[in-house]
Amino acid sequence: MSFDRVLAIHAVLAAGFGLSLLFAPVQTGAIYGMSADPGLTYLARLLGAAFVAFAGIAWLMRGCANAQAVRAVSTGFAIGSLAGLVTAAHSVLTGTTNMMTWSTVAIYAFLVIGYGKHALAPNASQIARSPG
Repeated sequence: MSFDRVLAIHAVLAAGFGLSLLFAPVQTGAIYGMSADPGLTYLARLLGAAFVAFAGIAWLMRGCANAQAVRAVSTGFAIGSLAGLVTAAHSVLTGTTNMMTWSTVAIYAFLVIGYGKHALAPNASQIARSPG
């Protein structure tokens, strides 16, 4: 899958989750079996703001021809996605959240593979210009 396609999918997913966490944090948490208190609601909104920022970065990086930028963004998003994958898997396996969290695990796995492929590619300049 092309770097631009991974970025576009990431941007759409991050925007959706980000806006949901910003404007409906309690309801979003309930989908995953989480209860809310004012402190956790605040943290959920901060996470939503970060997801909106990630969406903007991912969307604006599409079509970038700068190999150094492609490598930096793909590496950063791969590392962050790996951290999200481990966190989400731990949460569902320990019973902190419900089975719906497996969808989050799947999303992060997709992002780790998508970004990891480009972060580890021997020639980032080809990635920056490669079609579909």
